[in-house]
Amino acid sequence: MTSWQRGQENEQEGQREERQGANRGDLGEQIRGGAKDLGGKVGDTLTQAGWKVGAVANADRQDLTQTIVYYSDPKNEAAALGVAQSLPGATVSLTQDFAGSGADLTVVVGSNYTG
Repeated sequence: MTSWQRGQENEQEGQREERQGANRGDLGEQIRGGAKDLGGKVGDTLTQAGWKVGAVANADRQDLTQTIVYYSDPKNEAAALGVAQSLPGATVSLTQDFAGSGADLTVVVGSNYTG
């Protein structure tokens, strides 16, 4: 293994630790299920993974296809990535759309969720 490869592995490991080490207990999450009962299922999954889930509700729309973890403060990007790792097929997006909710992260569950 070259020193470059070791450096890449160390960088990737550091990013994994940063995402996993995000202070899960201090983050409030809001789950919005885009299909029947998905919000509750995702909430249970995240709680079991150690994330603090604040509120679970149905999304305004039921035709959502993508599961997205939204965050409004760039300092929460690592946590959003960590949550997304816990949800197969999830992506992350920086937006102000849910900033007024009071949650640090908002997970909108789409039909692509297979967990």
